[in-house]
Amino acid sequence: MKTLHLTIKKQWFDLIKLGKKKEEYREIKPYWSKRLLEDSGNDVTELELCEALKYAYHPSWDNEIIDTAVKDYYVIIFKNGYRKNAPTLKVEYKGLKISRGKTEWGAEEGVAYFTLLLGKIL
Repeated sequence: MKTLHLTIKKQWFDLIKLGKKKEEYREIKPYWSKRLLEDSGNDVTELELCEALKYAYHPSWDNEIIDTAVKDYYVIIFKNGYRKNAPTLKVEYKGLKISRGKTEWGAEEGVAYFTLLLGKIL
């Protein structure tokens, strides 16, 4: 089972734990592109891909899950902080889309993100 490990702040950790936050956001940058998307094998650099995704964003994408070129994670383990014994949550991974996130869940208004869709707590 392929697992994505993410460290998050207590505020977001607690909302996910309560089942209120159903999305987690990551900036459209090369670092996250490498972690979330499969290598396309073409000559487009991660930076070029991210710039294209950011500026090509269209609001209709908010409802479209990306189903190609996405790494096949099954679960996300969220860690609250960097301590060795920090609390963790194991959450079902439901997919990835590019969307403008919700400000009440930590997204900056008007910014497109890689949006990780969260399922049930395992």
